[in-house]
Amino acid sequence: MDCHGKEITEQKFTGVDVIEVLSGIVQRHTRHYQSDFEYDKVFLEEAVQKQEKGNKIFLWLCRENGTWCFCERNIFLKDTWEYITACFYAEQKIDGIYAYIVELGGYVGGRIMGSIFVLDYGKLYVRIKRHALPCRTAVFYEKGICMQDVREQIGKGVNVEMGKFLYAEYRPDTAEALEAVLCEEKITLLD
Repeated sequence: MDCHGKEITEQKFTGVDVIEVLSGIVQRHTRHYQSDFEYDKVFLEEAVQKQEKGNKIFLWLCRENGTWCFCERNIFLKDTWEYITACFYAEQKIDGIYAYIVELGGYVGGRIMGSIFVLDYGKLYVRIKRHALPCRTAVFYEKGICMQDVREQIGKGVNVEMGKFLYAEYRPDTAEALEAVLCEEKITLLD
């Protein structure tokens, strides 16, 4: 059923109010920690505001005990917290995980509009494990960039040599390989 009580017969919804649709899914499937969705809304709001600088495609998971929202690219980078979390529920054989790709379009009348694709979580897990790539963390400071192992904690304070921490991002060993993986995922969605 969709957020208006109509039976869902499609696997894709285009030109929809993303927050309204996801909110309806939360109401139906999340019994505990519905407040997780408040974080997702802020995350998506920030993403649509700086869309020109980053990704506009996200994986959204809904379960009985909360929700998660991740940048799609990060679930295909090994050992990132997004990769670990996206795989966790399948590896623990936890049922009732609803998975969606959310593609942001932009604001229309103050609402975040976009497309939502329904995924088979089990099949997504297999694709993640098969295609995930090694990566490192690029930590940006005032005076430069430091590369570190993705499992290392990021120091968000002032680095004596590099200055003030600005931000960090995951970088695959080869950007072209990640682009190929994401392109294949898009083709999978359209099939």
